[in-house]
Amino acid sequence: RLARMLVCEVEPWTALAARRAGHGRGPLTRAAWRALLLCHPHDTLCGCSIDAVARAMDGRLDDVRAQAVGLRDDAIGDLLGRDADAVRAVPDAWRPHLVLRNPAPRSRGGVAVVELTQLVRHVRVGPASAAGAAAPVVRRAPLRIDGVPGLQLLDREVAHERTEASRDDPYDDLVERSFAAVWVPEVPGYGLRALPLVEGRNTPSLPPNPVRVEDTAIANGRYELRVGADGLVTLTQQASGRRIDRLIAVEDRDDRGDLYTPSLRGPARPARFAGARIVHRGPLRGTIETRWQVRVRKGESAVLRVRLTLDADAHFLRLSVRGENAGRDHRLRLRLATDVANPDVFADAAFGPVRRLPLTVPPEDTVRETPPPTAPLHRYVSLSGERGGATVFSDGLAEYEAGDDGAVHLTLVRAVGELSRDDLPERPGHAGWPSPAPEAQCLGPFAAELAYLLHGAWSGETADLVERTADDVLAPIAGATIRSLTTV
Repeated sequence: RLARMLVCEVEPWTALAARRAGHGRGPLTRAAWRALLLCHPHDTLCGCSIDAVARAMDGRLDDVRAQAVGLRDDAIGDLLGRDADAVRAVPDAWRPHLVLRNPAPRSRGGVAVVELTQLVRHVRVGPASAAGAAAPVVRRAPLRIDGVPGLQLLDREVAHERTEASRDDPYDDLVERSFAAVWVPEVPGYGLRALPLVEGRNTPSLPPNPVRVEDTAIANGRYELRVGADGLVTLTQQASGRRIDRLIAVEDRDDRGDLYTPSLRGPARPARFAGARIVHRGPLRGTIETRWQVRVRKGESAVLRVRLTLDADAHFLRLSVRGENAGRDHRLRLRLATDVANPDVFADAAFGPVRRLPLTVPPEDTVRETPPPTAPLHRYVSLSGERGGATVFSDGLAEYEAGDDGAVHLTLVRAVGELSRDDLPERPGHAGWPSPAPEAQCLGPFAAELAYLLHGAWSGETADLVERTADDVLAPIAGATIRSLTTV
């Protein structure tokens, strides 16, 4: 994810800023890459390391994330003509704008999720904050985005926002931040579009193929998604009539392995459906949340939430998974069904998609190690048959298993507690130094972002559709309010 941010957001906009404003940030960009590449030694990247190494990697990744956000935002400020030191001195002259950014090489429009920020009050910091009353609360009128026909509020929070300057203290404000789905005009490839925020209400206007909600069903003219009372999730592609029954399922299984090798024991335990509710009702975004009761082991259970989202005119389905791991020594997976039996499998890798053939190993070669049925993916895995195909996109989860029945199993959590064990039937002997790794039990919250696309059989045209959809899923148009603009 951070490598994608550096490639798609930092490098293009810092290069454009250097050309237009003369502010080159090449050394700082290389420093961010250097810190990221320190996380790429094989054992560190693959998770075959002790807790101290994993914690050190987490710290470096936090550092890279902070560098990347700063480089991107400074470059965007240069491209918009924003002088951080000059605007810090004239807060009364600020004119807030919603700045849309397109981190892809082609023009795109459609539904985007944006952050809209309004001032609540200024926050004094330092000696002046101890004397006198707090700054008055500013009256907040409804906001209208100039040039955007409609808006659907998704969430809202109150937070502190600091306006940074290189030659002065930060300027702190308490703000109300709204997250909204909007229908945006096309933004050029690697381009920006600044839209003024003015008082008023957006004129309601339906987008192409708006989302419609009925009970526990959502549709957008391309797909219809239904959740039955028994938890049966059905997805129908409306143009072709393709129908996927039992789209999602959740299963858990004991895993007595180590950080190198799984050692699965006993049958899989299917999660129990625990209900569904509508979260967003359109017309720009419709979301159904399903809840699943996962029995990790006798007396231990947890609730998993899977949100299924259709955006207006979108040709793919989004899935968002949230849960809390309370169990040890187990593997939790999400199963996504397709209608592609005995598929050809193409998995995205570092330099593009590769065809994954079943690994057939003679019995004598399994004495030292049994190959697992799982395989890695980079951004997506595609299944293809004579009559059609399906692709699952993953933003971070990197292990899948494709079955002959067309199902794709994605590993959500794999919890073990040892770097290496010497008593595994799948791999006799130690693969690494024996060492406890209690934090590899991954106790606590976890999350996953996925997407699902139905398409034709694998071809050049299909590969192009999958690549473009990967951009839409993993590097969508985004927007945030910059309150401290004075000119654009």
